[in-house]
Amino acid sequence: APKEEPLALAPARAPAPAPAPAMAPTVVSARLAAASVEATVTSALTTEGDGEGPILLTMGQCSRLLKPVLNHPKAGNFLQPVDWKRYNLKDYPTVITEPMDLGTIDKKLTSRLYTTGADAFVRDVRLVWANATRYNGPQSPVGLIAAELKHLFDTALHQLLNPAAMPLPPMVQPPGAAAGASAADGADAGAPKQFGRPTP
Repeated sequence: APKEEPLALAPARAPAPAPAPAMAPTVVSARLAAASVEATVTSALTTEGDGEGPILLTMGQCSRLLKPVLNHPKAGNFLQPVDWKRYNLKDYPTVITEPMDLGTIDKKLTSRLYTTGADAFVRDVRLVWANATRYNGPQSPVGLIAAELKHLFDTALHQLLNPAAMPLPPMVQPPGAAAGASAADGADAGAPKQFGRPTP
């Protein structure tokens, strides 16, 4: 009988590489760059294919991003913390566990407290809008103004990090939004009773 040849073992297949984790749609990753007269932050925008490598963003640039929002005629409700005790908003600390306002952000910039990078600054600004929408509702006058100011800030950030890119499309408001938002124009954080629930 012919001698049987031993079966050859198929070479083991290398395991397929694990897929890279999906990036969040809008993430600003940053780290503080040392040895700079003006605290310089290395930042990269990783949304929608924008950003090709690190981009330098200084604390001065962060301040210039914030200034148009601070000076906006509709920003009054966002300039200081919500005085929830004064207005007997007992559920506010429960609903909003991390309050934030533009005045606090401005002070943190002036005091150079954003030592972890530009991402913390951007997160704080976006937290203002998120809190306003969560507490007041997206279709409330305050919620609509928050969406408008968020678009203003995000557009400026996009253009700063991607000067050669196409600008973001203009914000489209739902029908009746302009009338609702006009009721809140110029209101300050000391008058939340106009809207039922105030914004941070």
